[in-house]
Amino acid sequence: MGKLMTFSHRHPMLVIFILLAISVLAAFQVSRVSMDPSLEGLTIEDDPQKKVYEETTALFGTDKINIVYVHDRYLFTPEKLKRLESLAAALEGIPGVKTVESVFTANNFKKESGMLVSGPLMEWVPETVEEAEEVLADARNNPMIAGNLVSEDGRSMAINLYVDEERSDPGFYKKLSESVSSAISPLSPHFEEIFQIGTPYLKYRVAEMMIADQKHIIPMSIAVLFAAFIITTFSLAGVALPFLTSALSILWTLGFMGITGIPINILTFIVPSLVIVVGSTEDIHLVSEYNEGIRETGGRKPAIERMIKRLGTVIFVTGLTTFLGFLSICISDITILLQFGMASSFGLFVNPLITCLIAPIYFQLFGTKKVKNVPRDGTAPETDVFGRIVGWLIRLLETRKREMLFGFVAITVLVGIMSYRVRLENDVVSLFRKDSDVVQRVDALSAELPGIQSFFIRISGGHPDIFKEPANLAEIAAIQEFIRTQGDFDESVSLADFIALIHRQMEGGAAAGTLPETRQRVSQYLTFLTDSDISRYANHNFSEVNILVRHNLNSSFRQKAALERLEAFVHKKLNPYFKVAFVGDAILALNAADAIAGGQAKSIGLLLIIIFIIMSVIFLNAKAGLLALIPNVIPVAITFGIMGLFGIPLNVGTAMVAVIAIGIAVDDTLHFMTRYNHEMHTVKDQNIAMRIVVRSEFRAAFSTSVALSLGFFVLMFSNFMVIVQFGILSAVVMLVAFISDVIVTPILMSSTRLLTLWDMLSLHLKKEVIEQSEFFRDMKVWQIKKVVLLSRVREAKAGEIIYHEGSAGDSMYLLLDGQARQYGLQSGTQREVAHAYYSSGDVFGIMGMLENWERPDNTQAVSDIQYVEISRESLQRLHNLYPHISSKVYRNLARILGGQLTVGQLVLSERGVSGSVG
Repeated sequence: MGKLMTFSHRHPMLVIFILLAISVLAAFQVSRVSMDPSLEGLTIEDDPQKKVYEETTALFGTDKINIVYVHDRYLFTPEKLKRLESLAAALEGIPGVKTVESVFTANNFKKESGMLVSGPLMEWVPETVEEAEEVLADARNNPMIAGNLVSEDGRSMAINLYVDEERSDPGFYKKLSESVSSAISPLSPHFEEIFQIGTPYLKYRVAEMMIADQKHIIPMSIAVLFAAFIITTFSLAGVALPFLTSALSILWTLGFMGITGIPINILTFIVPSLVIVVGSTEDIHLVSEYNEGIRETGGRKPAIERMIKRLGTVIFVTGLTTFLGFLSICISDITILLQFGMASSFGLFVNPLITCLIAPIYFQLFGTKKVKNVPRDGTAPETDVFGRIVGWLIRLLETRKREMLFGFVAITVLVGIMSYRVRLENDVVSLFRKDSDVVQRVDALSAELPGIQSFFIRISGGHPDIFKEPANLAEIAAIQEFIRTQGDFDESVSLADFIALIHRQMEGGAAAGTLPETRQRVSQYLTFLTDSDISRYANHNFSEVNILVRHNLNSSFRQKAALERLEAFVHKKLNPYFKVAFVGDAILALNAADAIAGGQAKSIGLLLIIIFIIMSVIFLNAKAGLLALIPNVIPVAITFGIMGLFGIPLNVGTAMVAVIAIGIAVDDTLHFMTRYNHEMHTVKDQNIAMRIVVRSEFRAAFSTSVALSLGFFVLMFSNFMVIVQFGILSAVVMLVAFISDVIVTPILMSSTRLLTLWDMLSLHLKKEVIEQSEFFRDMKVWQIKKVVLLSRVREAKAGEIIYHEGSAGDSMYLLLDGQARQYGLQSGTQREVAHAYYSSGDVFGIMGMLENWERPDNTQAVSDIQYVEISRESLQRLHNLYPHISSKVYRNLARILGGQLTVGQLVLSERGVSGSVG
């Protein structure tokens, strides 16, 4: 990214042309983006049960039902029934409506004058109250109508529209729902309550709500970002940068969606808001770094160059981790999550690229020229709120480090334990807010009649006419009786219900649900049924039957438990040679609920591994990789704990929170760690470095976290419950991640010393130092660089004293370039007497470092020199981080000391002095 920013800084006009050209191309693709209100995206794309579902609906008809619900205390009166008959007739003419099922189309069976009479429940609309009451009585006596089309008290009625979707028409559900609304609207004054509800209507409302959300959520995101940016950075000059980069990123993302065919659905519609909120975080860091550059250099150009040098690589890594966080969502098998992962990851891939291209040009033209100075050692005066907070935090980090760490970990564990209560959720109705008209309509309907959700139990016998056998029909009836007595589901209908109804009428006193005893009687009863009666519940040769089950279990957890009980009974009761399949939209969504949990675990695990590898490579140590994970795993644990504590389910919305939190939160961790590494090279004191880092990074980290949190919090105003939950959780986790980063990360950093990959790459050593220095014997170049970087590289002018005779110290010195000499002062005359000369690769001052001895002589630079000061603390850090390299260093030191002792012995021997040199 540094090279990209440098290119932009040097060639602004070319960069502007490139950005405009790509933006124009993207703009032409935006019109290809379609809106997809369908709920099929909540299922698994390659679920094998999808094929069974499609075969079943092709055989027995659609399971997509739109219901016109009517309620009135005086519903069965001639006037009201006449209006409803006209409504039912009008509904039949709406395109896409395959069948209308109501009291006006229902068949009735009753015995009159010893004969079974089969015919419509109403041959004509009653003209008197008495006739209407007679129709109601017949409806109550017909189990196919009572509790299904008419409530038990006769005050509520359902007109069921079986809908065949026209997939080629993207506006199908809108046209359908508006046509139904137009038909029922004139009747509203004549009934206490009349409305439509059902899966087709839900899809229409999804589209409406997405449009409504976009109209207010995106402007709110912009307003929140503007306010957060001004309040936290106090920079009017930089406020336009995030909006400029976000606008281009959104345009490019929409163009990408148009090219790839990714539609706008209940998740992808929030991508523009996420790009605005998440993409702006690096803009805040850039503004902060630019302002600091102005403070140090006083000019735009050097400030920009400093910003590029400091943040070029960091932005690349933070952009990469954020991109990977969103990309990991694509691991999910659920279509809608896959589409969201692709769209959002692309948006947050191009955003840092656009930012790096625009920022240098923007700051050159509009960057501020003057900012307030802050002392270098991190002891800035606490004159504002930020200063006082940071000062208080630094004092705590220095005096209560252990207590703060243990306290934070304890809170994480206590909250995280509650994650065991998290439940899976992928139900259609749960997408909507509890106070929405959709949920209110669903509740009103289910209070009187079967719920809007349904599934099929498809049973295959394998032989023609096998389900004309009473014993086999009895098994079907037993399953339905179990459904009725368990109370999990509202209603079930099958071929057995028709046969039992006719048998009861024929036999007079036969108990409800009793079936005939012979196959001949079953065949006889079937002659009373029309093809439309049978086709939804049996195939043409009666080798397969279908049980339609309706329910109002608006919870995947409850649905799964109920289905497991039902499946266990079916497999126990049903003929083992029969094949059974539970199929339906709800079943497919339920299968996807399990995939949410699996995808979540895979995404989190993969992302943590990737971040560990990236951070380990950047900081050249696995310990650094683990250090980076700790403050970012904490918010995830707290997220799941909060979900369990407050009953927030794991759904398509909340499933994204953890991986997004890790991908975003690691940005601040990386900024802290790289800044700490830079300051340690400068000040060589961990406490001072920690103070500088906290003071310099706190405002930027706070700014990004507040902007992110407020941006996510805006999503709570969405019409979709899954988006509300996603927004609130994400807002909370951003604040938790910030607290974790400013408390846990500094504590962990202060206990170690870090190196970075770019430190290694930027350090250049003379060839003779690497090849000839005894100190680096048997060491590879990258090992040598680690030793140098963990120490302190210094420079001295010719004639400058490195250390004086009699001074105490805990460091030794390695000459990288130039020459130096050791000399003493002759007693009496104070004449300089040279003891030794050193060139590149030589080591001196070893005993002072090992034993803290007083220096026996002076060491002076003969020419301009560059040398490494290696302290006992540096060697201890080397031992902690790289024990293998440390062992080589100590072995080489032993060789050097051994050689020096040997030379000393020879000198003493030549002088005729016996004994040993210590």
